[in-house]
This record gives sequence, C-alpha cells and structure tokens, in this order.
Amino acid sequence: IAKIIHDNSTANFKSKVMQITKEPLQFLFNNGSVLEFSPLVDEATAKAGKRNFSYFNEVNYMEYELVKEATIRTQKNTKTNVS
Repeated sequence: IAKIIHDNSTANFKSKVMQITKEPLQFLFNNGSVLEFSPLVDEATAKAGKRNFSYFNEVNYMEYELVKEATIRTQKNTKTNVS
C-alpha cells in the first residue's frame, strides 16, 4: 500500500518523504511529521499513542467505543467520513 500511495503521489509529496516504514505503515517527512495508517481493531489499539489529527474512513462501520477512545487521544482535530 505504501508503494501505491507513494507512486501515485505528486513530485512535491515525494520530495518531502524522508522514509517509509511498513510495520506500522508510516510516512516520515523531512520536517519531522509522521503520517501513520493504523487499523483500530480493539480499544487497546485505539488507546495507543497520542496524535494531533485523526481521520476515520467509513466511521459508520466502526464501533463507537473505538472511535471515542481514539478521539480522546487526538489533540487538535478529528475528521470522519461516512459512506
């Protein structure tokens, strides 16, 4: 997935990526920012770590408690996508 995202990105995005890790799937940027893709499979994963922003795709298919726990640990902003 990381290769697909990277290969289909703009040259500007690619120039800012310093490193890509597979486990967990992360893009590490030159400015120190981290973009991480992580599934929320249980409350323990939702409670793991703090983040500045969260984006939940198809949140209507997720358990309320998982989203709640992850949102509590999100410092700035949470976005959801309901399909």
